Amino acid sequence: EQRTMMTLWCMMRSPLMIGGELTKNDTFTLALLTNKELLEIEHTTVSARPICRNDRYCIWMAYRKDGARYAAAFNLSDEKQKVFIGQDMLEGTTARAWEIWTGLETECPVLEADLAPHDVAVWYVEICS
Repeated sequence: EQRTMMTLWCMMRSPLMIGGELTKNDTFTLALLTNKELLEIEHTTVSARPICRNDRYCIWMAYRKDGARYAAAFNLSDEKQKVFIGQDMLEGTTARAWEIWTGLETECPVLEADLAPHDVAVWYVEICS
C-alpha cells in the first residue's frame, strides 16, 4: 500500500512531507521515497485527473508539457484485478511505455497489469506526434 499512496501523491502533485527518524529508514522505504522516475511526475506534469473509475479500479492520467504522460492504475478492491488502459484513454498513439515501479517496457498500444489487492501500476508513456 505504500507504493499506492506514493504514486497517488505524485500523480496529484501533492507536497510530500515525511515525519520520523529518516536515518533509520529501511531499504524499501528509502527506495520508495527516492524513486527518481516517480518523483518526476510531480516535477514535470501540468495537470492530472482520474479518467476512469468503478468499484474495482481507478485510472489516473498526468500530462506533461512535452506531450508524454503518466498513466496510473489503482486496484481499489480486496481481490486481484487485471486492468487495461487502451489508446482511447491515452488520447494519442503510443510510441513507447514502461512501468515505473518495475522498470519493464510494456507492449503498446494497450497497457495492462495484474494488480494485487490495493496495488498500483504507473507507466511513463511517450506519444507519437
